[in-house]
Amino acid sequence: VGAPQKDLIPTTVQAVIGARIDKRPEPERTVLQAAAVIGREFMVDLLERIVEMPAQAIRQALQRLAAAELVYEQGPAATGAYAFKHPLTQEVAYRAQLADKRRAVHGKIAADLEKSLPDAAGAHAGFVAYHWEEAGNAAQASQWNVKAAMWHGTRDPAQAFDSWKRVHRLLKTGPIEGPAKYMLMLAEGQLINFAWRIGVTAEEAQPWFDEAIAMARETGDNRAVTLITAAYGRLLGATGSADDYVAKVKEAMALLQLPRDRSLQVTLTAVLCHAYRLAGLLREALAANDDALAGVGEISEADQQTLGFDIGIWLTSMRAQTLVWMGRFDEAQPILDALLAPDNGKIDLAHRVHCHSVYADIAWFLDDGALAQLHCHKLTELADKSGVPYLLAYSKCFDGLVAMLAHDLAGGRDRLQSALAYMRLRKAGLENEVRTLCDLAELEILAEQKDQAAKHVTQALEIATRRNARASIARAQLLQAKLDRNVAAIATILVDPLTPLALAQRFQKG
Repeated sequence: VGAPQKDLIPTTVQAVIGARIDKRPEPERTVLQAAAVIGREFMVDLLERIVEMPAQAIRQALQRLAAAELVYEQGPAATGAYAFKHPLTQEVAYRAQLADKRRAVHGKIAADLEKSLPDAAGAHAGFVAYHWEEAGNAAQASQWNVKAAMWHGTRDPAQAFDSWKRVHRLLKTGPIEGPAKYMLMLAEGQLINFAWRIGVTAEEAQPWFDEAIAMARETGDNRAVTLITAAYGRLLGATGSADDYVAKVKEAMALLQLPRDRSLQVTLTAVLCHAYRLAGLLREALAANDDALAGVGEISEADQQTLGFDIGIWLTSMRAQTLVWMGRFDEAQPILDALLAPDNGKIDLAHRVHCHSVYADIAWFLDDGALAQLHCHKLTELADKSGVPYLLAYSKCFDGLVAMLAHDLAGGRDRLQSALAYMRLRKAGLENEVRTLCDLAELEILAEQKDQAAKHVTQALEIATRRNARASIARAQLLQAKLDRNVAAIATILVDPLTPLALAQRFQKG
């Protein structure tokens, strides 16, 4: 949704269309201009409520405008649905109006839609917010963008992020005091919460974090301080250090006041499980998972909405992934099968992608190309459907994994390099960066391109060390030792308690 852009219409075209509109009688121009404010498509009944003309006169005006090929009926006449014949007609009719008049019509539309739309606070909230913003009412536009963001939160991270950005932009145009201060803090906290899914780095989100934390502390909102701190830790886990992520979550947990908020405590324990997993501390991750799953029923709906997804599903899929890396495939597979069951309506698209990626992990550990192809194909279909950079990064790197397991040296190299370039360009899915570098190195070792393999192993080790990703460090070290033919180093890494059992077993077989 957005106002038509006058500067995109050539002056000569504006003049021709404008002349056609100006020739129409006044009632037709009034109806056409009001319709242009509604949008490219519009309903007769809405026009009847916002235009100060008899309903019959409005319908007659529309019939004449249709005969002049400026608008047309969509579907059966009984539906009352119309659309502009050409987008340029709408744009010229919209821009021909004085700004004050347009704003007044936008305000009428927004007020009407609040009452008339069946799901105004849900799927249509962004539409209402757009009209309030164009009406010049930043406060109402902010409130409706919050509703839109909340509705999109568990459905479409990119749309949710965009809605929170609108809230942030609108609030910044006025005085930040009273309720506006709380709403700005909420918006910045949610921008941080969704940032890792959209490809925003911790460095880019730092100003939001600093301002949100300052406001939360100023207002004495310890709950907000806790959740914002944890959200920023998650972003650090995606683009920075996993140990910093663990530290941030523990810092947030230490802020919990007594008596403890049980919902928040369980939520943060779930986040801690994720932090431990990224750090490669698998036993700690599994223990945190046990604790969080035991209390998942005590998580409030508000905390579910804050994270933007079903925490119970998240915990369950993380449990499967942790068990896989611990070599406990027999325990992990029934969990994944239950999550991926066709009749499981609770699992969202992002977690389906994650579950298929965990199955791809199993395929990699078992060197099972067919299993990898099956799940990577499904993963790619879902990621393409979503259009979310984070999920697309997953699909690209696992597409390369399929080629690697098939010993497709040329194709695998191209796919993995493409995945790496995409992750770095979009700053999304970077937790798979080291994995992709190691996959490249394995392919190059098979192709006896040892110089290239050494270069990618060095990069992988440097990044994994900077991110404190212990499982990735172990894999890169094993590849380095293999290149160096250092049998003693390999033996030492394989018995290191921080080397995941599944990784050790795969390397021993290889």
